[in-house]
Amino acid sequence: MSQSSDYEFLLDKISLIFSGFVDMRITENVRETFFLGTNGKIFSHKLRDFGILSKFQAGKEKAYYYSNKTNTLDSSLTRFSRRRETNMGEVEPLPLSPVPIKTAKIDLRDKRILTASFKEYASDLLKDITEFIEGNFKDRVRINSRLILNESDNKYFSSEGMQIEAQSLSLVLVIDLFVNTPVGELKFSTTIGGTTLDSVTWVKVVKSLNLFIDDVKSLNFRRSVDIDRGDILWSHDATWTLFHETLGHALEGDTVVKNQSFLRSSMGQKIAGSEISISDVKSLEHLTWYGYDDEGVKSGGVNLIEEGILTNYLVDRESSFQLKLPLTGNSRAGLSFEIPRPRQSNLVLEPGDFKEDELLSEVKSGMYIIDVPQAQINVATGEFILSPNLIREVKDGELGELLAPIRIRGNVGNILNKQFQITRSLNSRPVICEKEMDPVIVGSVSPSVKISNVALTRKDMELTLR
Repeated sequence: MSQSSDYEFLLDKISLIFSGFVDMRITENVRETFFLGTNGKIFSHKLRDFGILSKFQAGKEKAYYYSNKTNTLDSSLTRFSRRRETNMGEVEPLPLSPVPIKTAKIDLRDKRILTASFKEYASDLLKDITEFIEGNFKDRVRINSRLILNESDNKYFSSEGMQIEAQSLSLVLVIDLFVNTPVGELKFSTTIGGTTLDSVTWVKVVKSLNLFIDDVKSLNFRRSVDIDRGDILWSHDATWTLFHETLGHALEGDTVVKNQSFLRSSMGQKIAGSEISISDVKSLEHLTWYGYDDEGVKSGGVNLIEEGILTNYLVDRESSFQLKLPLTGNSRAGLSFEIPRPRQSNLVLEPGDFKEDELLSEVKSGMYIIDVPQAQINVATGEFILSPNLIREVKDGELGELLAPIRIRGNVGNILNKQFQITRSLNSRPVICEKEMDPVIVGSVSPSVKISNVALTRKDMELTLR
């Protein structure tokens, strides 16, 4: 890890900068992935990602320079200085955090994970998972499980005098099951994890796996969808996937600034029913948790939709400046060479007042969407396509047969105007979200919901919600 002397070295360089805004992010991520070999022995693969990303801004000129060595900083400054001389515009430094912090140190590591016995813990856990799956499925299932430990050491400082150091750990268990069915091999995935060893326990593993074991065992008995109108129940995970993909990405400030979001002109307008309230929270200990974002802005919660009214976007410094909105602490990058941009952290749909069995009992005809591993969204129009693995028919308040795989198409603007009933229970788990090939860990925190009286139009292998 970089030593404190690196700060002094880099701050001396910053003092030589002409008028303008300069910030730098020093990132070191060490990711170790543990997995079982075919012989049952534990193996691990370690990757180290180190780099310095510098941003220089003066007037309308802006440039980013990346290096994985501190001694190349001089050339970065020299190149930008030459560019600056050819365009001597007015200096427009971007705003600092509403509460400027000169120095801060944050350590969010669980020291127990760093003990020498962790490899043994990983080995026992992965072996137990394999035995549990094989005991339930015999030869019908292929399993790929891995435990990912990521240690991050981030340093941020700017020409405005800010200096922040943050250290954190994340632990994520990924379980992929590949199931042989008459329609081919289907993949089912689940993730468990957080920032402490307590985030991944055997009780949580068994609970997660048991959620779809019975359904997987029944895959041979599925039939096609023949419903033309009804209520749709969405599991906790399916609900979060719907809102994360369709709303979360459309609310990210860089998308709004580029006029690529269907919500770009909707600030202050009612875009959903009054039962819909959504926030983005950074301080959930067992999911995504950071004190400052990758531009040195203090993190906190931000209300995005309040009782159906759009009240905010997720912004970084630049989109905050252009949209004239307060900073939200959502500038994130997963890799050292990626430019931080607005990203979700823990997107939370506020729970309602219903129990899950209450929602089920009210459905006369409809379906229950359980597992959605793939989703596509056109953020400019709100059009989406979901590819659920598991859908069950619902008839007279009872779960019925599994339905054949089908893609679900719709427009989130139309869906949000339907009647929603939301459960009071919340489920949470970590999810790896990729935006422009840059992965960050986000939190899936969601109740389950029922959307009433939806018209369904089937064409070939697609079902359109209207």
